[in-house]
This record gives sequence, structure tokens and C-alpha cells, in this order.
Amino acid sequence: MTKFPLTSETPDYIDQYFISNDGELRAQVASLTANIPAMQELHFGVPTAGAVLCTLNTRHASAMISVLLQHSDAKIIFVDYQLLHIAQGALDILAGKNMKSPILVLISEFDNLSPANATSERF
Repeated sequence: MTKFPLTSETPDYIDQYFISNDGELRAQVASLTANIPAMQELHFGVPTAGAVLCTLNTRHASAMISVLLQHSDAKIIFVDYQLLHIAQGALDILAGKNMKSPILVLISEFDNLSPANATSERF
């Protein structure tokens, strides 16, 4: 496991969510993304940081995503901007059950491409 140096500048949520008493990183990280470059970065970066990556199927509905988040005990969820409505629905379900929701990190548009201007000529 990766040892995480705690300093006075370390945000409180880092200590609360991710660091065990002996200083080891102990996070489960979920991702709800399509096959985009950020997904590949997560596949390498999360394990390198000593955490476990739980990739969620983009075809699942919010109800199933909430069950998977609950089961995986994810502390953070990375979400592609195109799938935000599914993730938000899952977090709403968790909130309705009085469960602690993971921190949502939104993956914004890649290279300023949006569905309106993403054409084959751009690639």
C-alpha cells in the first residue's frame, strides 16, 4: 500500500475518507465513464495511488448504480459529463436511504468537444 504523508495542509476529508490509522491509503474509487482517455488514466492512476477502482457499466440505470456504489463502498465517483443524470439519480437514491454519498468528480468535455461539434473531421 502507498503511504500517504499527512500534513497540516491535508484537507480533512482526505483523512476522513482515505487514510487509515497507520497512514495507508484505503479508498475505493468508482467510475461511470465511456471509453474516453480519462477512463484509461483512472485504470492506471487509481491503483498506482493504492486505491481500488470499481468501473460501473454505463448501461445500468440509476437504481443499479446506487446498489453497486453501496456494495463497493466507493468514497469517490468519477462521472463522464454525458452520464451525470444517471449518477445524480443514484446519489439521490443513496441520500433517500440516509447513506453517505461518495464525492462526485465530474469529467468535463474532452478537448472542448461536445455532441454538437464532435464530427469525424475533428478526429
